[in-house]
Formats: sequence, C-alpha cells, structure tokens
Amino acid sequence: MPATGPGSFDSTEAVAFADQLALTRDLATLDAALMDAKAGGRLSLGTAAQALVAAEVVAAARGSASPSLPAGLASWVSDGVAVTDMHRDVALDALMAVRSDDSEMCEVAAATWPTWSASLDDLRGRLLT
Repeated sequence: MPATGPGSFDSTEAVAFADQLALTRDLATLDAALMDAKAGGRLSLGTAAQALVAAEVVAAARGSASPSLPAGLASWVSDGVAVTDMHRDVALDALMAVRSDDSEMCEVAAATWPTWSASLDDLRGRLLT
C-alpha cells in the first residue's frame, strides 16, 4: 500500500475507494467495507483502507467531517447520505479492527505510529460526536 501519510485518504487504495463511493453513492458498498473490516481474521491493507474511508463518510454524515474529506464524498454527504447510529457503531468496531494486531495496516504504520494513532483517535472522536 503506497502511503503518503498517516491519514485516512493517504493511500492509493483509499483514494480509489473514495472515488468509487463518490461516483456510485452506494450505501451498500459503504456498509460492506465496514462489515468486512470487523468480520475477524487477518485484515488486509486494502480492506483497512476502505474501512477508514467508510468511517470517514459516517463521521462526515454525522456532522464531523475531516478537513481532508475529498470533494466527491463531501458532495454525497451534503446531499444527505443516510447513516444511522448503527453505522456509527459498526464504524467504531471497524476502526478497532484496523488498529488491532491482526491488521496489516497497523504493522505498516509502525514507523509513523504516533501520527497514525493520533489520526485514528481523531476519527474515533469525530464518530462519537
């Protein structure tokens, strides 16, 4: 996963998934990304990246958007993507999975742990508001 930084949109997988969601505006795809991350077992880089993007959409739809939210996703959110408290709960579970020992992304982020961990803490806080 080529990464340029510790943020939710800082990988090629994340950018591609964000573009896909912005284009399709498919809530089922967002749901699947969150559920795949919390399904258990080893979490691949791509699955983790998609889960972070999906969680960012949930946070934004609840009124706590990241300043780095891509314009296409911001447009979907402003048009009224319908997320529920269940989405928030599943996003929080997915975020825990991304941060777990079974996450390949967690291993890759070891070199930038403080910054990466802070970005996950920020996302968690925005999900909880």
